[in-house]
Amino acid sequence: MTEERPATEAPIVKQQEIALAERPDEPATIERIIDKAVELNRSGEELGKLLDVYERLQDKLAEKRFNEAFAAFQAECPAIPKSQLQEFATRKGGKFKSAYARLDDIDEVVMPVLTKHGFSRSFGKPTTDEQGCLSLSATLWHKDGASHTEWSPPIPIESGLDLSPQIKVCIALGFCRRLAFVAACGIRMADVDEAVGEPPRCITDAQFKELDGIFNQFADPETERASFQRWLKIDTVWDMTQAQYGPAKAQLLKRLEGRRG
Repeated sequence: MTEERPATEAPIVKQQEIALAERPDEPATIERIIDKAVELNRSGEELGKLLDVYERLQDKLAEKRFNEAFAAFQAECPAIPKSQLQEFATRKGGKFKSAYARLDDIDEVVMPVLTKHGFSRSFGKPTTDEQGCLSLSATLWHKDGASHTEWSPPIPIESGLDLSPQIKVCIALGFCRRLAFVAACGIRMADVDEAVGEPPRCITDAQFKELDGIFNQFADPETERASFQRWLKIDTVWDMTQAQYGPAKAQLLKRLEGRRG
């Protein structure tokens, strides 16, 4: 005869599901629940259900932390100015120009902010379609386990330029990495003057003071300031726009670190 469970005892899976939901971020919870289930001689099927519940709740917690960290990253990350100009040939023999930001310039601004909020980045293996176009993925990984992936649009390898096949592939891969990464981060790209037909937004007093403090850490602040202004093609630091501020500050800090080294 099969021994019946007391009517007052709720199923162990339901009890522990409630316990997991209340404290899903406590690492030892699942161990204690399994120990209790073994102590009560519960079946392997019930143990499996407990593990499923635990894994679902952990996934939800990781997703929640990812979203919170990503929102904080986007609130802090500035717009990246499209400071480079690329000229393309059209099929009819004409030419057009397109502004963009290099991946190195994007990384200088974006990667420190990503790292601050617990993210890392990886690129997937490139794929080639039937038309000979390259594409690859960029994935943001959060320290708590969740991730987000975006793919670049297909980029033609053949550009019509007089370059070696290897260089053409490298150029296409560079485009893929940049586009996939920008999509994964939701980075806002901006013209150097923010918007055509509108006056550029200049830096604030607080931003000026921050840059001034960095200049004062150099052995010869005035020489560095003059070099910095020539690089940005501005008369004074006050003429710097909001679009220039983030990348320019990152470059200035990199230069300061180099001087110290």
